[in-house]
Amino acid sequence: MTDSWAEGFAEQQSESILDGTTEIRSIWRTEVAANSTVKVVRKRSTAPRPQAIVIDSDAEMRVGDISARRFIIWSDNSPEEVDIVCPDGGQLRVWNAWRNSDDPDDFIHAWLGNAGMVAVSVDQSVTIGFSDGHEPADITKFIVELTID
Repeated sequence: MTDSWAEGFAEQQSESILDGTTEIRSIWRTEVAANSTVKVVRKRSTAPRPQAIVIDSDAEMRVGDISARRFIIWSDNSPEEVDIVCPDGGQLRVWNAWRNSDDPDDFIHAWLGNAGMVAVSVDQSVTIGFSDGHEPADITKFIVELTID
């Protein structure tokens, strides 16, 4: 294993690497059918800095009356549950981001250092534990469940 997960992804030119026997992903992808709803439920958020789940699509998605191809759902200022409607279906891409609390410019960071995730799928749901880029890697501080209907 290299010094950081980001270095491992780059070195192996892959979206997933092994850390011991655990598969670590930089991004999680799935196809959704037209008119699917993705329920995003924040299960745990104890990280010392705000983290977010980023959900990106190749087609428009909707949350309430807002349409976009990318939604960023933050641990510190979003509802615990968010429903995202995918009228046209398509591919969803999921990764995490974070802000450093002491950053006066409030920059959004992603895919640096030990940023990554472990995804466990059961039926129509996937539970994802995210690690921000700060060391040591810890996928237990920000956990989100996605259910696709």
